[in-house]
Amino acid sequence: MILEEVKRKLSTIAKPMLLEKTNECFISQLENYGYLASRKFDGVRVLAIKENDKIILKGRSGYTYEEKFKEIVEALSFLPNGTILDGEMCCDTFQHAQARTLTKDKLKSSELQKLYPATYHIFDILGCDYEDLCNFPLNYRLEKLRGVFVSRGKLGDCGGVYPLNLVENSHDIQELWEKAQKEKWEGVVLKNPNSHYEFKRSKSWLKLKCLSQRVLEFDVYTTNNAGVRAVSREGICVQIGGKENSSKFIQQFEKNGVVKVNVEFLEEMESGMLRMAVCKEVL
Repeated sequence: MILEEVKRKLSTIAKPMLLEKTNECFISQLENYGYLASRKFDGVRVLAIKENDKIILKGRSGYTYEEKFKEIVEALSFLPNGTILDGEMCCDTFQHAQARTLTKDKLKSSELQKLYPATYHIFDILGCDYEDLCNFPLNYRLEKLRGVFVSRGKLGDCGGVYPLNLVENSHDIQELWEKAQKEKWEGVVLKNPNSHYEFKRSKSWLKLKCLSQRVLEFDVYTTNNAGVRAVSREGICVQIGGKENSSKFIQQFEKNGVVKVNVEFLEEMESGMLRMAVCKEVL
């Protein structure tokens, strides 16, 4: 079966199956439904496509990254034509993975490859040998994915042969969530084992992020259509969304000249900035 429908969607949408947010209070319920849990890797989402003996690495933006991740292209050369994989391209940090995808300088790209080698963490397969797998349940696709690696001797003790890694799945969501928090992962991904692959955001795939909180003082702000854009004394920018929070922020600012905000964020970067910082509460 030719992957014409899959390739059409990839060419027009260029978006893989995306996740909805969930809360840890639903963990026991999702375990009862038999959901699979895996580590959420912090990198760049990439679909790997083998067509006409060539590997294409396609990002969510529609851009391709073959020249920027040559080690991954070489490692995937064993795939049969008509194969499409879904995974996350990661380096030692998210910032280094971003640097590799964003650079336009070929010489710099080569230097970054040596400095920050990448690993492609593979968690799904959309097609293999021109067979469209999107309408098969996830459990079936995972078996098919593992079979591709086993049959070609590409499965090592760590779930792949570097720089490739087959993402491990577990039914023990609570245990994996506790490990994610302890080891400071980005979070965990929870998937319905019977879900089909959709080229859109789906409630069949959920994400639970390991977020931190910090109270910051903001002494500069501007207003916009979404509410208030506040800047802290450290130069950290946060959008204070919602009518109630925005009004409270402005009232406190007019009274005190400074406002304390409980900020939720994913990680503190080397620059001291907070990645994905959002207002949790105006104090």
